[in-house]
Amino acid sequence: MARQYGLTTKNVFLGSGVDALIDLVARTFIDVGNDTLLTLPTYPCYADAVKFMGGKVIEVPLEPDFSLNLDRFMEAITPMAKLIFIANPNYPIGNLLLALPQIETILKRFKGILVLDEEYVDFSGVTAVSLLKKYKNLIVMRGFSKSYGISGLRLGALYACEEIIRLLDNSQGATQVFEVNRLALAAGEAIMRNLPAGKKFVASFMARKKAFEKDLGRIPGIVIRPTYTPFTIFSTPMPAAEFRRKMLEWKIAMKSLAICPGVPENLIMTAVPSRKDVKRVLSAVRGVMADV
Repeated sequence: MARQYGLTTKNVFLGSGVDALIDLVARTFIDVGNDTLLTLPTYPCYADAVKFMGGKVIEVPLEPDFSLNLDRFMEAITPMAKLIFIANPNYPIGNLLLALPQIETILKRFKGILVLDEEYVDFSGVTAVSLLKKYKNLIVMRGFSKSYGISGLRLGALYACEEIIRLLDNSQGATQVFEVNRLALAAGEAIMRNLPAGKKFVASFMARKKAFEKDLGRIPGIVIRPTYTPFTIFSTPMPAAEFRRKMLEWKIAMKSLAICPGVPENLIMTAVPSRKDVKRVLSAVRGVMADV
């Protein structure tokens, strides 16, 4: 894991999935009364972990197109701010929020720690790991569930400077010594030894996703939202909750993003169907949209 980015093993920390790493970072760096900056919307586990430690969450709404206004975001930083959590690409919208120059702007101006969640990095191709050699206040997190398919084994990786890794190691050692199981470690090692196969799989999957979204977008009333993730997001003329209910009548489950704070009520998230199910899903969507 370390060598592929020009780092050493002292720059890598493993946990039982990204969620466990989020919790550990909060436990290590947040005290009662400390502030943490988040975008709105974003992955809800950041706020949960911070609040559990008695920290305060400052949510900065994204722009109407879900882009990040960096100047407005930086203005929200307080003297008590210890952490910034940003998912890049973001969840649940799936768009890239920051390019490397913008990430450097935050690292230069923020005295606390910037935590970048790169769970979907294999679908975006944009990573800040190269900045770890230059900045000591950066944490980059990665998961193995999305592009490598071992979600049930629970394995996540965190990259940071040696000092941060040492603090995390001490914090975890005080509560959970045996955090990662041997089967997950073996799977992670196998993945690292065969990265070309993983990249080939992602490329094949993204081609299938593109074809599905092209056909889905041809259905009147459906508007596809581009994402750098393994899932598809689209809008409909009806509320997402209603669309979801109608799709369930066709025995197809999709997710209404209206349950996420800061997201419009007409956005739907769906997995990319397997090849054998594409026609059935498209037929169901046409059937639902025919009633609009």
